[in-house]
Amino acid sequence: MVRLLGTLDGQPQWVVTDGGGAVVNGVRKAWPDAEKWRCAWHLQRNLADKFPSVVQQDLTDPLHGKLKHAQLSEENWDAYRTLLRTRAAANVGYAAAENAAVKFDGLIRT
Repeated sequence: MVRLLGTLDGQPQWVVTDGGGAVVNGVRKAWPDAEKWRCAWHLQRNLADKFPSVVQQDLTDPLHGKLKHAQLSEENWDAYRTLLRTRAAANVGYAAAENAAVKFDGLIRT
């Protein structure tokens, strides 16, 4: 990846990635001064993929609506987290989704 990125002219001020390890590491090495951002669509998809399968398939479930807007403000993120915590407390099937939210909390808040 570093070799490929090195063939491009110049150095960007910022780079948006899907969060994949090879791309993130390549960008860090090729363009250490570039500001790194995570693609909002991929981040949302990574979080939704951790929902229980019944929720993944039901796009009318309120979790999808909360997640859709969660990255727009801390208030929206907190509303999503509150609904998710409530569900996780009542059903162990939400543990993976709650763990993913904890993992990405700092990233989303910044």
